[in-house]
Amino acid sequence: MVVQILMGSNQPTSFVESGSNAGMFPKWVAKVVTTGLIAITWIYIILRSRPMPDNDYQAFLLVGSRLAQGDRLYVDVWDNKDPLTHWIAALVSQSFPLSSHVVELIWLATVAIATFFIARAFGTSPIVASLAGGVLGPLAILNLAYFQGATELPGITITLASLALVMRRH
Repeated sequence: MVVQILMGSNQPTSFVESGSNAGMFPKWVAKVVTTGLIAITWIYIILRSRPMPDNDYQAFLLVGSRLAQGDRLYVDVWDNKDPLTHWIAALVSQSFPLSSHVVELIWLATVAIATFFIARAFGTSPIVASLAGGVLGPLAILNLAYFQGATELPGITITLASLALVMRRH
């Protein structure tokens, strides 16, 4: 039954069928619950991804500002993270004060959108795909090990977005 719910099966035991009331809940209930879960999830995401003054991201911003001033990565300034992290931090350090938080939210929104399209490519209903994209995808990224500026976030986001684009073509 769980697989049927996640995959949006055509059987009457699925969560909600497209264009039918044969599911376990009326379609309007599923929409309200989905919208509520997505809203609660994104409130959590906004609070969880806020800038913290005492984490590694401050070092990334320092290296990024040095890069923006013309220093060369791994020659004039050193850190053990990948270049993408530092170049994003360089762009962020030149912007408005909350830009680092906005960049995190853009990465997480991209994860949500990509997860939605991946779920739709597997044939799930729009409601199930909305739950996958709006709730499951971002929460999987915001695990206990997450911190602002986590260096795996851009890589995971780009990978999911690429996968979603490839799957939309087929």
